[in-house]
Amino acid sequence: MSSPTTTVGLLLLLLTGIVSTASGVQKLTITPDKGTTFNITSTQVKGCQVCTGAGRSRRCDASLLLKDNTPVSVEFECPRPQDAFKVEISRNIECTTKSCTGHIIQADFGSLPLLDFNRKFTWNLKAAAPKAFKIDFSGTGLRQINPSESCPDRLSYTLQALQTTGSVAVGKYCRAGAISSAQILILGSFSLEVPGGQKPQNSQFDVSVGEEIKSLAKITLTLPKGTSSSVLLSPNYPDSFPDDDLMEWYFHVPDQHKTAVRFFNLTQPSCLKKETAVEYHSKGRAALVRSLNDPHEQRSGDFSMTLRNCEMERRRAYSPGLSVKVQVSTSSARSSVLCKVDLSKAEGLVLYIKKLRPTSACEMKINSVTKENITVTSNSELSFQGCTPEDVEVTAMKVIDFLLTTILSVVAALLVIFIIVLVVVCLVIRKKKKLLNHQVSIYNPNGTSFLPGQNNFPKSREDNESHVYASIEDTLVYTHLLRKGMEIGIYGETDTYRSFAGHTDSQKPLVSKTSSVNEPDEGVYRPFSYPAEGPPLPNRPPSHELVDNEIYQSGDPIGGERSPSLGPRLEPEGGN
Repeated sequence: MSSPTTTVGLLLLLLTGIVSTASGVQKLTITPDKGTTFNITSTQVKGCQVCTGAGRSRRCDASLLLKDNTPVSVEFECPRPQDAFKVEISRNIECTTKSCTGHIIQADFGSLPLLDFNRKFTWNLKAAAPKAFKIDFSGTGLRQINPSESCPDRLSYTLQALQTTGSVAVGKYCRAGAISSAQILILGSFSLEVPGGQKPQNSQFDVSVGEEIKSLAKITLTLPKGTSSSVLLSPNYPDSFPDDDLMEWYFHVPDQHKTAVRFFNLTQPSCLKKETAVEYHSKGRAALVRSLNDPHEQRSGDFSMTLRNCEMERRRAYSPGLSVKVQVSTSSARSSVLCKVDLSKAEGLVLYIKKLRPTSACEMKINSVTKENITVTSNSELSFQGCTPEDVEVTAMKVIDFLLTTILSVVAALLVIFIIVLVVVCLVIRKKKKLLNHQVSIYNPNGTSFLPGQNNFPKSREDNESHVYASIEDTLVYTHLLRKGMEIGIYGETDTYRSFAGHTDSQKPLVSKTSSVNEPDEGVYRPFSYPAEGPPLPNRPPSHELVDNEIYQSGDPIGGERSPSLGPRLEPEGGN
């Protein structure tokens, strides 16, 4: 949905440019913008005319000049005036020594009713002597073409310098190029040609006060990084460059780049005074003068090139003047490396190429496409322009090797862990065996044996292994006493199992503190008399340590005397 302001604007445009066709006559209403002049001229010698006014004030002619921001009704006495007339729309810009009155703004300037006509928008520029005016093209850039050529977008620009001897065509240009600015001494013009049915692009070129130049014009080019080529033409090409005049070009060259200049399509004039030549000027260097026919060496850094014409002999018939084409080629001063990568025999291999320094002049390409980072997975063509080893990082990776290495690393780690665990288990088992080898059997007169520190309930006679000995020391086995006991009838068969016949828990031996027992003779063997019942087990938790029962202790434990009724104390068999 359009806004009210837009609707009103459209209505005004329709009212401003009213077109009527009747009897082969086309009528338009045109209102030029303030400060703009419309010049409508016929391209035919005879034929269609343009008329203004009515009745006795009606005027018809082959051309018409409109200005002063006043609506004018215009009639063309032909059905298709756009084929017979052209329209030039001009504005003036003046510069003092400090500033200029305006800029080059590309707009229709009230020419919308003339949209079907071929239009030429011209800006007439004037600078205060000895200054030049400067037009800035850095936003879009321009490139020079032959006067007979046309631009891809059908919009072409023309730059002219005005001298006392006449107008000089500095050049014809298209958008998008290396030309960043132009300076014209004192007087000049800049124009834009727009074909019928097409509008000018909404853009602006700034105008400012330039330098004090001595040449006809000065064109500045900002050359891009990498490889590039620009073609320049002498003024008035293919016609002659003005007599005894100068034309200057200034080149901004990227760092670590070199520039080569070549002249071709050269025509030399007949000179009365001086000689044609080209001069090179660089900062910190002396001027270098060369003939146009001499070979020109490569140059590095910013420099200016000045084309100088002689005082020509023009009185002769068919005397040629000076015209030349100049080709300026720029490339990186560093070496260029081209290589082809074939990965057909390296399955799974991938190359990663990375530019390490974004500000460097290094330019990497894969299959003619410039990239900052390159991944190569198949056969490719690589190009490295102006690159050093410090600018590029190349990484090669093979997927299968990476996986295999990872698997081997894991297996090796698991193997090391398994060996460590195995060693620990072996040490623990060996320690346990060593501890078990020191265990001995313990005799308990009650018929129940258990190891010290055992925390569970003791087993019964039928379940325990009190009669089984893990080891018996030879020094404690008195075999000669056993044989002697058998001879006198005290012991029976030594290999026959005899059940325990000592005191039981219900029968406790009577011990009297006053009973006297003669101390046995030392060195005399006396047979042991088994009591009817064994000593009772002490009433204590299984976790407590074993202590001697009071029943078996004498009245004087300090002296170590035994009860005389118990007889001599016997050591358990197999004990220490």
